[in-house]
Amino acid sequence: ARKLIYVERGIPIFAASNLASDRFGQYCVKRGLLTEAELTDLVKDLKGPQRTGDALISRGLLSEALRGEIVTEQVQDLIWSTFAWSQGTFRFELRDRPRQELIKLNIFPGKLILEGVRRATPIEKLRAELSGQATLGPNADSPYEVYALGLDKGEARLLIAADGTKTIADLVALSDLPERETLAFLFAARVMGLLDETKRILASNRRMGFM
Repeated sequence: ARKLIYVERGIPIFAASNLASDRFGQYCVKRGLLTEAELTDLVKDLKGPQRTGDALISRGLLSEALRGEIVTEQVQDLIWSTFAWSQGTFRFELRDRPRQELIKLNIFPGKLILEGVRRATPIEKLRAELSGQATLGPNADSPYEVYALGLDKGEARLLIAADGTKTIADLVALSDLPERETLAFLFAARVMGLLDETKRILASNRRMGFM
């Protein structure tokens, strides 16, 4: 499996894969726009550099708006699939903007990272990455605005509770969410720079206790 993700100024603009299941045509089949047999016939009829999406639009089976929606879903799924990889290699390269990138994507990296960690990270990895005795506190230099992440109430409360006075074990105990969801959010928040590992603050009026 080989996947390419193009990022410009921190925002994904294009993605490609050598797996058949990641191709645009397969996403159109999933959406019910055509059958697998019809897709096979359409691909055979493609002329030169013509793309599947262009052929579907010319036949009246796809609108430009729906193509943008499907491509966004395709790119997000492709990126999320790499979150689960535990083997193989990766590298960063400076490249020119891909010629295939014709559709303007509206993908917010913060939500992309948060959802990718939620979907793909097993609890064993989360426990290994987050030591129970480590303390997390807010990072004033985070590149993402919290309001733009669309956090649910449990995640928002957890972010507030991570004020530098509580260990990760404390936060798990206080959380309204199951352990895996709690750890996934804390790990994503640390990856995104919302939270940093800190030295524990134990001022008398901020000490936490359990009954």
